[in-house]
Amino acid sequence: MHRQCSGVGPVEAGQTENPTLSRTQHRTSASKTMATINRASISGQLHGKVGGLVYSLQRDGTTTVRSVGEETAPSTPGEKKGQRRMQLAHAYVRSVLDDPELWSVYDPQARAVGMRVCDLAMSDFLTDPVILGVNADRYRGLAGDSVIIIAGDNFKIVRLGVVIRDAQDRRIEEGFAIPVEPSLFATWLYTTQKDLPPGQVVTLEVTGTDRCGHSTVKRVPRQI
Repeated sequence: MHRQCSGVGPVEAGQTENPTLSRTQHRTSASKTMATINRASISGQLHGKVGGLVYSLQRDGTTTVRSVGEETAPSTPGEKKGQRRMQLAHAYVRSVLDDPELWSVYDPQARAVGMRVCDLAMSDFLTDPVILGVNADRYRGLAGDSVIIIAGDNFKIVRLGVVIRDAQDRRIEEGFAIPVEPSLFATWLYTTQKDLPPGQVVTLEVTGTDRCGHSTVKRVPRQI
């Protein structure tokens, strides 16, 4: 099923502003709004890029029109990397709009935070997962001990993997944490599986992964 991006929030051809345009592009594209079209008119239904003009649907129902900047200087390697990232982000947004299962995940969250689904999906892709903390106070090196992991929010991270390594960085055990409350993914619990010899320092390596496939790793040493 093909969906258009709908709901509250700014609209710009199904796209968000690209922060990675070259310096020259920023200067040339920072043109003033050329016109405002009332949505009640036929032309007011326009949105997107047409003939060098970008039509943007606003929250009040009007459509603004601005010119597209012209690139007069080559992009730097950093800008090219950022532009590639934005291309991948737009592709991900399209996959969300076209995939009923992904849509059903983003739609209620978008409604809850007052965003359009495409804007939430774009933000999700461009924002790395965050692990705020790893609490290993209850971990004594015994099977059945608990490790508490705090994620940055209750939506982004969908999988938390835990690896315990010895002083030589060798993998001792691994597994997955589970959300403490299924509907609130901010707090996760990992239950250890093995008894370890006491008197050593181990490292808890926690990897948080989001539904876009991006990961963040946090390593915490622990004396047992």
